[in-house]
Amino acid sequence: MPNQIPIRAVKARPVPAPSEARGVLERLRTHARVEHVDDERAIGNSVIITLRQGWSFTAGQDNRVNGADTPSAALALVRAAKPFAGPYTD
Repeated sequence: MPNQIPIRAVKARPVPAPSEARGVLERLRTHARVEHVDDERAIGNSVIITLRQGWSFTAGQDNRVNGADTPSAALALVRAAKPFAGPYTD
């Protein structure tokens, strides 16, 4: 078959089982940096995380609300959050 382009296999990331995703959501909800978690994926949105005062998603700014497509991605955002001493906007 002379004019065919070879297909390269791509390793797909495993999709977490629903029970595993619930475990990650529970870890998010009980994380010391997290004030609130709102899972809006059922309505087409994302997992919305609100950090406690003293933490920010953006260094040097009061940015405590962010969203992610999956609970695992949200947990990664929380783990990457930076300490923030203010001033606060609320």
